[in-house]
Amino acid sequence: MKKITGKKNINELLGNIALDSYTKQTIISLFRTLLETIIEANAEAVVIFKIDDSEPFKNILTRLSFSNVKNYTNNDIFNNKFNLINVNDLFEKEEQFLIINADRFSALLYWKENIVGLSDCICTLNPTEVKNFVDYIQENLNDIRIENDMSQLKLDRRGNEKFTTILNKLMTSIENNSRELICANTELENLQNAEDEISDINKLISTLAHEIRNPLSLINTYIEIISKQTENIGNKETTIAKSILNATENIKKASFSLENLLNELIEFNKEIKLELTQINLEDVVLDTINMFEAVCIQKNISIEFDKNNDVKAPIDIQKIHQVLLNLIKNAIEASEKNSKITLKLNADGNFAEIKISDEGSGIDAENTKKIFMPYFTTKQKGTGIGLSFSKKIIESHKGSLNLVSTGKNGTTFSIKLPISREG
Repeated sequence: MKKITGKKNINELLGNIALDSYTKQTIISLFRTLLETIIEANAEAVVIFKIDDSEPFKNILTRLSFSNVKNYTNNDIFNNKFNLINVNDLFEKEEQFLIINADRFSALLYWKENIVGLSDCICTLNPTEVKNFVDYIQENLNDIRIENDMSQLKLDRRGNEKFTTILNKLMTSIENNSRELICANTELENLQNAEDEISDINKLISTLAHEIRNPLSLINTYIEIISKQTENIGNKETTIAKSILNATENIKKASFSLENLLNELIEFNKEIKLELTQINLEDVVLDTINMFEAVCIQKNISIEFDKNNDVKAPIDIQKIHQVLLNLIKNAIEASEKNSKITLKLNADGNFAEIKISDEGSGIDAENTKKIFMPYFTTKQKGTGIGLSFSKKIIESHKGSLNLVSTGKNGTTFSIKLPISREG
């Protein structure tokens, strides 16, 4: 090994950058996603990584060991299926990283655990920054194996800073959700000590980990999509931009779904506190309908709204929005392709009424009296909280949520809200 030219820190290698703090779970998710991008694309690539503990990455590294990727690591794992390199003298013990170099895709994930149990981290898809990191390693190792493997790649050296910016925003979104989960779990564990609530809290804890996987899976999937798009940079800029825009919009919706579920889990046993605003209900309904545009296109379902611009009521906008989201989502899940969902808004005396109707197969007669009970669900992955919590929200507004009708031609729910404030 050559004599070290001088140990450099991350700022010296990549310029004056700002590291962000992330949980270990966020870093593990991104580590897996970046490697899956290369493995699934069956790409010619060189991967260099330094990790202290291989256990959290065991599954993805096993897949990597059977791929065509040329791999180099400091960690003697998997019976020497990876090429060993000694980079311990080039970095501090706590510093860990993953470098990926492919023909049209370069990535660097760097992290270092800090004193509060989080990790200072940066992820970049900028080939120039990745090259600076690799050059530092090669200047000191002078490893002919790495040099030969790298020389066979036709590296794309364009900046692609916009992809790094997008990726970092998505990492922040995942991190925020991870911390919310930690806080939610802590609060649930504290509530578990109350004897009169212990049964309900145990059910909440058991559903939390199970139900949270779906929105988080969407987030990771669309991160992978964005990473893969970097392989196609060229004359397809417009197409790539549209794909990125669509992916980020879906990520936002997935994050909203995650936050909505967390709010249900945390607030279900709390007294609901309302922040009332006098507002046109038509606007609230339209905003909610617009969130389902993509899924309706996918299932070829139409949503018709019988508008009424004259109906105003004092409501907690966020909570009524949550109720509408739940009811429309249920209607979509109950609907077949090429069917229709209808919403009607009217004023009836001192109440505003919103009706949501679908053309599904209806609710079984034996279940009609149970649907508003906490934890009752007929869905394989349902929590049984949505309708009961929605009813609780509406009743806190001095209104009502009822099943109007159900049968083989569909189901209709009715929301009634008082039009004027009580004095």
